[in-house]
Amino acid sequence: MSFSGLRRRPARPLTSCSSLSIVFSVFTVMLDSVREIHQAYGSLLYGVEWFFTILFSVLGEVLAAVIMIIGYAIIAVPTGIVSVEFSLAVKKG
Repeated sequence: MSFSGLRRRPARPLTSCSSLSIVFSVFTVMLDSVREIHQAYGSLLYGVEWFFTILFSVLGEVLAAVIMIIGYAIIAVPTGIVSVEFSLAVKKG
């Protein structure tokens, strides 16, 4: 099997940023679990953990809302067009 025909895709900024954020948040939780680091930087790491928690939950909700609105538009616009054409056809006879 040859992969020579496959071309390399450029990195997507949003995917790269979210992957990097997930790795960094896991790394932060791992650092916080070490007793010496937790005693020295506990409140800072706690704040960073909450930052990522809020970031992911808010961005997830915003992304879900945008996708929901796009889905409604995909359903509503063609339905409106078809119903207008049906009503015009009924009026013409």
